[in-house]
Amino acid sequence: PNPPPTPLNTFLLQAFSHAASTIYIQTPNLTCFPVITALHSALFRGVDVHLVTSSRLMILEQLVTAGTITEFEIWKLRRWYKKVCGKRNKQVDLERGENKVGGLKIGYYHPREGRLGEEEPVKSHLKLVIVDEEVTVLGSGNMDRARYVLELRWCFWIFSNYFSVCLGFELY
Repeated sequence: PNPPPTPLNTFLLQAFSHAASTIYIQTPNLTCFPVITALHSALFRGVDVHLVTSSRLMILEQLVTAGTITEFEIWKLRRWYKKVCGKRNKQVDLERGENKVGGLKIGYYHPREGRLGEEEPVKSHLKLVIVDEEVTVLGSGNMDRARYVLELRWCFWIFSNYFSVCLGFELY
């Protein structure tokens, strides 16, 4: 089922569908089927996708609202990616303008070590999307089914290459 056409849902899915080079997502949960499908499409178009999430966070909530958990969805995404890369990249005709599958990088949040005088969180609850180093979406929007279907959230949309690059530099 499609998510309700809230401004945040509409904007994020459109941003993913129009991404030309990169998508960076940091979210505690990734259980929303329309988001995962949009990432499949982006990867198939040659867009590089970098996901950072947390492990073993809000498992009961994920099971109740989505019937799945982030770790399982990440496992499925990796499996899909390996299968598609094996087939697609062998059949690509670059002279006809066909793209190879974009790169997929998945990581789990770990506190940085060696930060003198600063406390690092044990888990990350950051909700951040950066598309093509031009558009940054920062706020309370998880990439989970509960947020996409059951409740509304707020966020900031920042259209600034400088902001996106600086923020990305701190995170990647």
